[in-house]
Amino acid sequence: MKTVWTREAVNSFNAILDYLLFVWTTKEAQHFIELNDRIVKQIEKNPVQFPVYESQPEYRKVVITKQTSLFYRQQKDVLVIAYFWNSFQNPEKLSVKLKP
Repeated sequence: MKTVWTREAVNSFNAILDYLLFVWTTKEAQHFIELNDRIVKQIEKNPVQFPVYESQPEYRKVVITKQTSLFYRQQKDVLVIAYFWNSFQNPEKLSVKLKP
């Protein structure tokens, strides 16, 4: 399965890394990268293993850490990484970020 990241996914992932590097250390940032890599590989093997996001059922949600979730969708044989959500954000912002 081919995996692509949206511009929003890249930007939101980088924002989380920037935060981790600013507040914590490279160790925590590296741990987040490794967790993400493992989860993306899991999704590639079985895209339907994670729950559907109720507000927008074309997306699925994976909790990476208690503060961060990944949203993705499958389009035929392409896995689309759509957005990384920091749970401290305004929840109304999420529906704007996740577009069909």
